[in-house]
Amino acid sequence: MDERHAGDARDVTIAFVNQPWNPFLPPVQGGSIAIWNDRVARVLAEDPTMRVVLLGGTKEPRMVSRTDGRLAFRAVPLRYGPKLERWRARLGLDRDPRSPRLLAPSVYASFARRVLRVAVAEDPRVLHVHNLAQLLPIARTLLPRARLVLHMHCEWLSQLDAAWMYGLARHADAIVGCSEHVTATIRAAHPGLAARCVAVPDGVDVASFAPRPTPRGGRRIVLFVGRISPEKGLHVLLPAFARLCADRDDLELHIAGPDATTPQAILVDLALEPRVRALARWYEGDYLAALRAQAAPLGDRVRFLGTVPQDQLPDCYARASVVVQPSLYESFGMPIIEAMACERAVVACRAGGMTELVDDGEDGLLVEPDDAVALADALASLLDDDARRTRLAAAGLRKARARFAWEHVARAVRAVHEGERP
Repeated sequence: MDERHAGDARDVTIAFVNQPWNPFLPPVQGGSIAIWNDRVARVLAEDPTMRVVLLGGTKEPRMVSRTDGRLAFRAVPLRYGPKLERWRARLGLDRDPRSPRLLAPSVYASFARRVLRVAVAEDPRVLHVHNLAQLLPIARTLLPRARLVLHMHCEWLSQLDAAWMYGLARHADAIVGCSEHVTATIRAAHPGLAARCVAVPDGVDVASFAPRPTPRGGRRIVLFVGRISPEKGLHVLLPAFARLCADRDDLELHIAGPDATTPQAILVDLALEPRVRALARWYEGDYLAALRAQAAPLGDRVRFLGTVPQDQLPDCYARASVVVQPSLYESFGMPIIEAMACERAVVACRAGGMTELVDDGEDGLLVEPDDAVALADALASLLDDDARRTRLAAAGLRKARARFAWEHVARAVRAVHEGERP
């Protein structure tokens, strides 16, 4: 660690700043970034020389503070942030797609001031900020000796105005991408920051997400886990599943996840890939209603399970014969490694960070995105070949335990915090 961040090696405080719109207070039952914060923080806090503070927002009128051993939670009131965002939309402000209102500094300015005041009081050695680069210039002023880490779970640094993003990101001592895919986009967009960039994957709790016997009897289950949002490709999965059902009467499709469409302004309007930009058509109506209409001819063979709490997901995976991730875009793809940890065979798409999780034919199958025929063929090849399905699932389990256990992720994060390469 360089001199600016040098100090007593004992009683080190690390602070993580969650996105203000994500619930992060325990028990955490959803949201990939909230889960990441909670799991990594708990591993780091096992070190008796480490104190970890999780910072974020709350709809409560006053700050919420909790302490759990060497782990502290500080949630500051959001106040006008979400209201201002809605009014800006109604007034037609922020028309430039490269400056979406969700990222406008004025929208969460009050959150930024409050959360960073709390951070100053905690005096962290490291401040680790998720996605919100606009916090960095203020943090650099208020915490001049802290090591600032910007952690990107999306491609905003390469999609938004280059000069604006560089001016914010240059204050970070390290820039973490949740996949090599995300990290590569940052390096390409900002060569001057390339040396600060490193990829640290998301993780999985391999104790909770672990192999269990598949219940006998009934139909075999194809499982999707994730938000119901156009980029997840459910409108491709449903016709693929219909093709499977034409020749098989023993299948069900379970869709586990909330109706939580990603705002068009921060996904489709910013995307460079034509297939992602083409998803704009699904924003003209109710996406979930459109999916239900697609599924109607299949009757009870398609089940929308809604939100499934994190502690109940392992049971969903246990009941599945195959897990499918038909996304047209994913920065990472956490359900893939959850399925692997549960020793379930996976079919995913060659898009975003998913290609880093699945070695095609070795521990899962990859198909081209937005191709219902290819997706159906890949699913059929596993459903009709028990030996192959078992072999891929076993290889996926080995990978999940060796690469994606939270202990491995936390070790890589600590290396970044200490100025090392993980």
